[in-house]
Amino acid sequence: MQCRSMLAAMMLLPLLTVGCSRNSSDVVRVTGSSYDAKTQTLYVNATSAPETATGENILEMNDTHGVSNYASYAAPGKPVKQVTVTRNGHSQTKSVVSPQDPDGLSASTMAYAQGPVPGVQMDPSVHPLAGVNDSPQAKGNAVMNIAKGKIGTPYIWGHSEDRGQYGFDCSNFTAYVYHHALGYKMTGASKSQYTSVGTIIPRSNAKVGDLIIFERGKHVGIYAGGDRVLQEGGGLGKVGYISIGPHSYWGQHITDFKRMF
Repeated sequence: MQCRSMLAAMMLLPLLTVGCSRNSSDVVRVTGSSYDAKTQTLYVNATSAPETATGENILEMNDTHGVSNYASYAAPGKPVKQVTVTRNGHSQTKSVVSPQDPDGLSASTMAYAQGPVPGVQMDPSVHPLAGVNDSPQAKGNAVMNIAKGKIGTPYIWGHSEDRGQYGFDCSNFTAYVYHHALGYKMTGASKSQYTSVGTIIPRSNAKVGDLIIFERGKHVGIYAGGDRVLQEGGGLGKVGYISIGPHSYWGQHITDFKRMF
């Protein structure tokens, strides 16, 4: 069941009561994880969580996007074929996928023109804030305007409002922002954004609107200037700013800056 836009409802309802219907038997709270290199399996210990729960330790087992992105987060840079979650003595295994294609929405490549940077296509069905012929400054402003409009939206692994869900994880948030700001279709998988999206640039050339990769796809966000990143999660549990100053945690864990326009 798809959700409608919740911007108005957020003003009236407590945060955790807003969202798509989920089955509580599928929602778990992660308490720890370990990686087995031999079987390329991520083992997760968890407890049950209410179906309304959100946060960076909440995982919805039947959300393929969320399971795959959690694997990239928990085992950055490592190949993970499957995730096995143990809860109350019972185990459940899910396969990991890392789609290059944006959620299968561009299965007909004839309908989508190649975008200006690697790993993106142009979606003619949206009306982005900035067009392909606009200036880099206009494009950067468009990216930030869309991103700022989602400040406070809670973290939900694998969710994207482009799929009619409420909330985002880090890479579905960046995919959503570039989609509505610039008209891009791109993968919502954090590992694929690390390997296949954008053009790597030196940090000294960074400008507002660039994509930033942390720990080889463990986390991603959008450069906001002034040693700040606007992103989903990053310890906040919602969309907000984090520091990438020289003494900050995330500032010491940057893998790449990527130009997106």
